[in-house]
Amino acid sequence: MPELKEADISVMGDIEKDTESLLKSITTVKRLTLRVRETVVYPDCIFFSQLENLKVYICSKNWSKLLVHLLKGSPHLRILDLEADKNYKQVSWSKNQSSVPKYFLNSLETFKFKGYNSKDEEDRDFMSLIFKHARCLKSTSILHG
Repeated sequence: MPELKEADISVMGDIEKDTESLLKSITTVKRLTLRVRETVVYPDCIFFSQLENLKVYICSKNWSKLLVHLLKGSPHLRILDLEADKNYKQVSWSKNQSSVPKYFLNSLETFKFKGYNSKDEEDRDFMSLIFKHARCLKSTSILHG
């Protein structure tokens, strides 16, 4: 059976069990694009062993929890691309710094954030976390939203 290399997923409703099954079925992807419009509980048991490129469209309330779980389960992530909806909810990253896995900060080479809001302390905390701890970072692209 051929191995799936890339997936583009949009979750539009609260279908937790289906979302978990879907994510478990694509753990070998190298590139993942994810749009989540509703609150999705992301199980800790999903491990993306080959994921190198992750794009997350930020358009749900619990996007930071989803992101932290994705980062914990993606030890080889090199590219993180975030795109924020103009109405997304900021979260406090200064309290969540211990949640971000060390290997993520040691493997991240490219970071993009479209929709960044420099007026929000939470966005600045998140950027600080990335720039302060990402040891292999080679390029960044930040577009104000």
